[in-house]
Amino acid sequence: MKTYLIATLAMAASALAQPQKAETPSSEPAKPQTPAETPAAPKPARGAFDAMLYVSVQDPSMEWWFNVPEGFAPHISELKKIFHNQEFSLFPFADNAKVKEGKFSISYSISMKSPDGSLTELVRGAKFEGTKVADDIMVACPDVIDFKLDGRFPEGLYKFSISAKDEISGETSEYENHIRLTEWSAPVPFTGKKLVSDYVRAFSLQPSPEALYSIVFSDDFDLEQKGAPNSLNYTYLGFMKAAFKKNMFLISRIRDSFKSLSDLNRAKFILILALLGEEEMDASALSESEKLYQEKIRAFKLPDPYGKWDPFLGAAQIDMLWGEFFADGTYRPIRRILNVLSHAKEAAFADGLAEKSRAPKTQAEWDRYMLGRLYKAALKTVAINASKYPLVEQYCAWALRHGDIPEVSYEVLSPMLEHIREMKSPASGENGENPKVRMPRIDVESL
Repeated sequence: MKTYLIATLAMAASALAQPQKAETPSSEPAKPQTPAETPAAPKPARGAFDAMLYVSVQDPSMEWWFNVPEGFAPHISELKKIFHNQEFSLFPFADNAKVKEGKFSISYSISMKSPDGSLTELVRGAKFEGTKVADDIMVACPDVIDFKLDGRFPEGLYKFSISAKDEISGETSEYENHIRLTEWSAPVPFTGKKLVSDYVRAFSLQPSPEALYSIVFSDDFDLEQKGAPNSLNYTYLGFMKAAFKKNMFLISRIRDSFKSLSDLNRAKFILILALLGEEEMDASALSESEKLYQEKIRAFKLPDPYGKWDPFLGAAQIDMLWGEFFADGTYRPIRRILNVLSHAKEAAFADGLAEKSRAPKTQAEWDRYMLGRLYKAALKTVAINASKYPLVEQYCAWALRHGDIPEVSYEVLSPMLEHIREMKSPASGENGENPKVRMPRIDVESL
């Protein structure tokens, strides 16, 4: 692994290509582009070799690309503005590389042009070979470059270029993208509980530190949830922890402006520091009630979503995993939730006790009963979210196709996904009736 002054070169992508077409929505649709900020490379002819370079804060592990089934279109969220010390990545791709005897071969170089015109070479003459079944399959190049521009770098427009060659056809392609480096300024928080909730659940599709700040420091970002353990909204807690881990540069900015925050947002920031394990606020900056709150929140132990399933806090663990997914769109929290679907026998045991109106008598029965309840909670949330969020459905489908879940979970998840797809795209039968679903007991709408 090479380390640059400004970037770390990370071999984060698999060398195996997948047949996928990328979606690249604009990150700032309301802002018109000036000629100086428009990508310089012309659109290649249809079917021509094409190199691309995207700037994004999406997870550099690229699970959102590699852990989805063939034929689906991964979502790429482009970035046009960054702040000092913010982490972001460059993602290189190549489309229409010619195939010979089932293999492709390309070479490429990547460079950065600073506002003063100086040029920094990031990757020189990298070779990338692999297998694919057709020319028109886009491949993700293995050199994902992680960046963080500190205060030594001047504000302005930074241009990133990729120059690539198809070693089989001899075709070449050049592409330029850009970001504008600027100083952080706190945005206006969002208003309205529904708006805040919608932004939380769509955050991984268009992640940005400004959106994160506007969500968390909104008065309508409610961390209380009636009926939950300790009356806490564990989905929001999981979201905050994962999202701020990706935006750690914000911590020093918010710490510096702590004095000007409202009482509610001061409490939120004290909580954020505890969630991240960061240095607590100096007592001299706190009121007496805030000092007491900070002591209590540091002593409070949140459930570990990746630890042993807790018989009583298991639902909170699941909620935290969904919050993590909403924050970064990664496969790991979904895969963890799918593990719970292996407890179908415990769910049947819990149902049997309920039918007999009998409570568990021993600790072993209590554990089985609570795992059965947890199974139902996981089943419900997977069914609902797979029907709402395409990436959840795609991760589940990928796990099925690649045998990445226990066999017992497969027996539950496979018909569930088929049911969801039939609900989304019902085939027309006689008299316009919808086809019968294979698992009528799993009704996503009723869940």
